[in-house]
Amino acid sequence: MELYTPEKEKYLDIKQLLFYFIDNTIGIIIVGLLCGVLLGCFGFYKAQKNVDNNGNNASLQEIMNINRINWGNIDTSVTADAFNNPPAGSCMANAKVYVDINYSSVEGRDNLDFYAINTRFQGDIVTLTGSNEIKQRVIDKLSLNTYDDMKNLSLEDMRMMLNIYFSGVSIMQISVIDVNPERAVAISNAIAEEVVVYLADYESVDSIKIYEPAKLVYNSIQTADSNNGNIKGVAKYGTIGFVAGCFIMLGFLFLVFIFKDTVRTEADLAELGLNIFAIIPHKEKKKETEYKRLKYDISFLEKNALAVLPVDETVQMKDFNEYLLGENKHSCKLVATDGVVENPEAIVKAKECGAVIMAVTFGKTLTKNVIFVKNELKRANVEVVGVVILDALHI
Repeated sequence: MELYTPEKEKYLDIKQLLFYFIDNTIGIIIVGLLCGVLLGCFGFYKAQKNVDNNGNNASLQEIMNINRINWGNIDTSVTADAFNNPPAGSCMANAKVYVDINYSSVEGRDNLDFYAINTRFQGDIVTLTGSNEIKQRVIDKLSLNTYDDMKNLSLEDMRMMLNIYFSGVSIMQISVIDVNPERAVAISNAIAEEVVVYLADYESVDSIKIYEPAKLVYNSIQTADSNNGNIKGVAKYGTIGFVAGCFIMLGFLFLVFIFKDTVRTEADLAELGLNIFAIIPHKEKKKETEYKRLKYDISFLEKNALAVLPVDETVQMKDFNEYLLGENKHSCKLVATDGVVENPEAIVKAKECGAVIMAVTFGKTLTKNVIFVKNELKRANVEVVGVVILDALHI
């Protein structure tokens, strides 16, 4: 992969890029965790909002009261009953009964309005299905008065839990709204079973049977399973956030690696027309050995004086001074200068020596600063023996 700048053609060093990612692993993880926490908090907020909505569950009496107000037109501001606008924490069960209506009593009449006749028969069957007798049988059969919220359940109260209607010509639906899913299913089934027996001999019914047993068709009641689902949702958001954060940080580091053009390898210096003189590693165990090697290499130069020239303030010369200048036993006189970019007078010291070794820091010293110092030394007619890369993380 090639990158182009106005100065030169540069190749992307994939190996060094991977090392750069590895060197910044902690930063990548921190950003990933931060994004994971933030997105996890968002997931928790959504889950908690859902819990709160479901936690403010309406009681059975409140549900009955909504239907009582709406069906009795007591308050016109209540525009929908509990079946059409179920409160949080409610559930609905629905059973279907097949009714074959007997039309023999009206056959042969002139000007027969089948729709009106059918509506009348269906109305009668719905009324009988919701009759007090059937409701009382269901209350006794299921022992509904033993429930804490049904101890004072009246027949009128139970009517507020029922919605009985025909869907089509022959399918009667028995819907029950409640705050207990199992109980709602049981009531719906019990009414269906009772009405099949109750209307078996009714003159307007040829046959009647349960078409579909009751099952839940709506449930907004918060359960332990739904709480587990919320926890899983938070974990999912957190994981997505962590992965996204890591990729965002990787993308940021990639851009920094490309646009912050620094010196890292011998190849980087070769592109600038400079020779590598030594690479001093970051690890302490290897550092001393390489400084000894550098000391001998300097002695082989057969120079009377040599300036060690840091390119800029990114180059820390403490270790260099301790290992080389401190001994002061070289056949070549070594002179340390300040960074050239910050102190132009360093060129004067370099010119007095006649030759220099430039010092850069691995991954920190900008290429443009190296080019600047190289050009300054060229103008001053100072020989550049080579470049020392300090604090190298990967060699």
